[in-house]
Amino acid sequence: MLARRNLPIVSSWYRTPGGETFEVVAVDPHDDAIDIQYLDGTIEEWDRDTWDSMSPSVIAPPHGVLAEAYDCVDYEQAGYDELLDDDDLIVDDWSSNDEY
Repeated sequence: MLARRNLPIVSSWYRTPGGETFEVVAVDPHDDAIDIQYLDGTIEEWDRDTWDSMSPSVIAPPHGVLAEAYDCVDYEQAGYDELLDDDDLIVDDWSSNDEY
């Protein structure tokens, strides 16, 4: 009987026996490359041999993961707050604006 392979699935969450929790974010079957992202946002690339040796198990997505790992944008630092205060973006009478 053939052993069932633990194939990585994009957007699925895994935990290694050592307790590392991560999401598979990309798989390239041509290069046997697996991109994973840890809870702290760090991205790492594994090859198929590393994946097999780590023996990760599928888990449910961790609670609050979007706030922890992926909420990386500081809107004020990026300048998005300036757009909200810019009076040039407000058009009171669209019919008199020749630009549109």
